[in-house]
Amino acid sequence: MVRGSLRRLEALRLEIQAGPETAGLLRDLTRRRLPNAEALLQFHELGLWFLAYPSSTAVHQAARRALDHFARRPELARHQEALADTGVAGTPIHYRFYWPLARWLAETWPERLHLDWEAGLEDTALLRWLPRLVSPAERATVAADPRAPRALLLALAKPHTDASFLIEALARASTDPRLVEWLHDDFDHPYRLEPAAARPARTLGRWPVKQVVLRHRPWSKVRPNLEAELAQPSAPPKALPPAQAWALITLAKEAMVTRSRDLEVFGFGNPKDTAWIQDQEGLAFGAIGFSPEKRLPYQGTYGLVTLQNGVPIGYVQLDGLLGHVEVSFNTFETFRGGESARIFARTLAAARALFGAKSFSIEPYQLGDHNEEAIESGAWWFYQKLGFRPADRRTSALMQKELAKMRAHPEHRSSPRTLRTLAQRHLYFSLDPKAAPLPMRFDRLSARASAWLIAHGGPRSEAEAEAVAQLRRLTQDTRSLRPLELEVFRRFAPLLLSVPDFARWSPAERAQIPTILRAKAGGWERDYVRAFDAHPKLGRAFCALLHQPGPA
Repeated sequence: MVRGSLRRLEALRLEIQAGPETAGLLRDLTRRRLPNAEALLQFHELGLWFLAYPSSTAVHQAARRALDHFARRPELARHQEALADTGVAGTPIHYRFYWPLARWLAETWPERLHLDWEAGLEDTALLRWLPRLVSPAERATVAADPRAPRALLLALAKPHTDASFLIEALARASTDPRLVEWLHDDFDHPYRLEPAAARPARTLGRWPVKQVVLRHRPWSKVRPNLEAELAQPSAPPKALPPAQAWALITLAKEAMVTRSRDLEVFGFGNPKDTAWIQDQEGLAFGAIGFSPEKRLPYQGTYGLVTLQNGVPIGYVQLDGLLGHVEVSFNTFETFRGGESARIFARTLAAARALFGAKSFSIEPYQLGDHNEEAIESGAWWFYQKLGFRPADRRTSALMQKELAKMRAHPEHRSSPRTLRTLAQRHLYFSLDPKAAPLPMRFDRLSARASAWLIAHGGPRSEAEAEAVAQLRRLTQDTRSLRPLELEVFRRFAPLLLSVPDFARWSPAERAQIPTILRAKAGGWERDYVRAFDAHPKLGRAFCALLHQPGPA
């Protein structure tokens, strides 16, 4: 009976005329005991689906009640370990969290975060560092203590957990936050977040919405036209007040933690650079920028948490500059099979709203380079069928060869080996068909900046100081520099000085540069990107550098 109800509910996912039956099944299965972990997880995922895509108010209310009640299901405790790492409320999570998320978990749920000793922690570098992380008074005792590392660490940690003790000790180990982050991530030690009936959990993670948008139209199997979608803009990014910005960053972190994933921009999210982008039919994007000290050297970066009726259904990273955005797009497994292509198209519209971009690319990892999940899903052809194309001649030739096979034999599918070859190069889409694909190889810019500093000779710090001084003279910049602004000037100065005709730019063109660089260290990073792209010569100079191979 229960299995039949689950099968029927699964069949109703894409039906919009079955609201009463769907709501009835959700209510009935909420009351019934489910036989095993597989059935519990299936019902949980269906609850999330109908919460995001309800066809009636009754369906939405029934899905919400099912999820709100889920952690109190009497049979859940029996299957708790079998559901580990699913993100279901009341189940444990095991993951090698990077520093920002590990510290956030230790600060938010200190009593629940533990080191995962079952994952072979005894031999990690972390424990060899233990004597250096404790207080001077404890150092000799630790070095001489014969107890096994686990027992010793647990004794030191009381009344805290071993994980929260170590994270706090690491935070005190250096005044340089970059060194602390590097040490923690180099240790690469595993954690276990103990189960609780509260967040973080996929079951409960959602954004409050004023009005739920009901699903009234059939699910479309027609691929969207990207040009047409980009002609329908998203609403402009709307800055969120501090409390809402923190809530959105928290929701994004929880979406990662509960799916054993990580996205650095969420971990270092900046509430002063967080915005809401409202789209169509209940779809919205929460755009989160980096804290200024963690921003990437040249491009502007935002992480998007994709929300459908307030339910996180995916996440995106956007790296923008020069009128171009590199897109890393992910739909959570629960929500695949819906309208991923339309959501991707609307993601490009959101990227355009943020950066004013006219061209887009997908980098190799997203396509399947060293990413078996993308190979199995055929990600390369997903983007190709939407209009993305390779710029590399060999990849284009292989694509044409595969297309010819498909025309001759419609059942043909590219082999994993072929997909791995195709995935080695970027795919591109542009609203301007005459525009040359832009290689987002920012390592080439760093290499050119490094070459200028090396050619200058002397200690690196002196070379950087001289580059900054020369840039400020050429731009007639006399304002004092805050520490973050100075860091940006150090990064850009040798690169700008390596532009062959930079000194011959007009005084007005050079005078705009300090304002652009200060924006990189300022409030909204998208303001930096738009100011950079609006400069009459800066973009062309950087494009030329990106199209040239870096120095050997």
